[in-house]
Amino acid sequence: LLNACNTSRNIENDERSGVELYFLAQDGSAFKTTLIQAPYFYVAAPPKRLQEALAYVDLSRSSLFAPVFRALFYLPSFRFCQKTLEGTLLSSSVVSKEDLDLPNHLSGLQASYIQLVFRTVRLRRGFLLFHGEHPGVGVRLGRRQANRVPHDCKEQARSISHERLVAHLPCLLCSEYDVPYLMRVAIDKEIRIGAWYSVHVDAAEGVKVDRITDMVDKAEPVVLAFDIECTKAPLKFPDATSDQIYMISYMVDRQGFLICNREFVSQDVDDFEYTPKSDYPGRVHTATARKRLARFDEMAFCVGPFECVNVTNEFELIRYFFNHVKELNPHIFVTYNGDFFDWPFLETRAQHHGYRSFVVPGGIHGNYEAWI
Repeated sequence: LLNACNTSRNIENDERSGVELYFLAQDGSAFKTTLIQAPYFYVAAPPKRLQEALAYVDLSRSSLFAPVFRALFYLPSFRFCQKTLEGTLLSSSVVSKEDLDLPNHLSGLQASYIQLVFRTVRLRRGFLLFHGEHPGVGVRLGRRQANRVPHDCKEQARSISHERLVAHLPCLLCSEYDVPYLMRVAIDKEIRIGAWYSVHVDAAEGVKVDRITDMVDKAEPVVLAFDIECTKAPLKFPDATSDQIYMISYMVDRQGFLICNREFVSQDVDDFEYTPKSDYPGRVHTATARKRLARFDEMAFCVGPFECVNVTNEFELIRYFFNHVKELNPHIFVTYNGDFFDWPFLETRAQHHGYRSFVVPGGIHGNYEAWI
């Protein structure tokens, strides 16, 4: 398993949340599949009011929301919750879970929770707006929308305190609502990046992902590290709207490449060999580089060859880089501060020349500026 990201799918006119899983096969090929799983969280209530709380979220009794939040009827979030709860809550049931907040939680006693299962993550957030762990939600939202409601409703909305709001609600505590959906699926399905899996598609059960525990050898994904050099005005930071890229250097599997924009580089740059340290050996891939390094014999292990490509302008530079990246099809991109400079600058200049944003499906970007 190489990468995973959140997604949503329309299944029989029903929007469902899922996770896109990107795999690297043993033969080097890549594929992806979508694993559908309903998001959920838990709601706790006093034992004597557990059934009342369950009825509160029952699909057939969504009208119970109206008397509780009648004073907040003008809020967009309330209208969203009241109108869409019937179509978004997939199921609700009572489950037993360990409550670590209990003073005697080591005794093995379990507390009862209501598990709310939703169709999508997006609609789950609407319900959480009304939870008691958000102090003053009625007052805060009421003030925010004060200029959009009739005058006779303003004082009523502002007078609703957090305590009065919770007093109407049988649901007093949410649990595990802050667990990211991707992490939730990984925990429930025991999915881990970097492990080997067998993927099966069943017409009835959908996608099944089973871990292969006896395979310990790691995969060898294609890693591309790149950096850009751009022009700038004196004493100014580079501006993507006016400055241009005049060099892009990148390395794939210890083979280096350098693209030069001759609008700013005075002469063609020839191929060269670069070895920052003997601890970083280079491997020769091109026939030209092999012939060039043949004279080094045993020393060839510590030489990193760079192929240079000289283009006429920035448009040709970006086009060559994009086409070469598509040809190399890397699985992992590595930059230094690329999230805030290299990627945005490159995308802006590409759009300036009529290119759309460059996307590699399932690609991983490691911004190592945050690690140093």
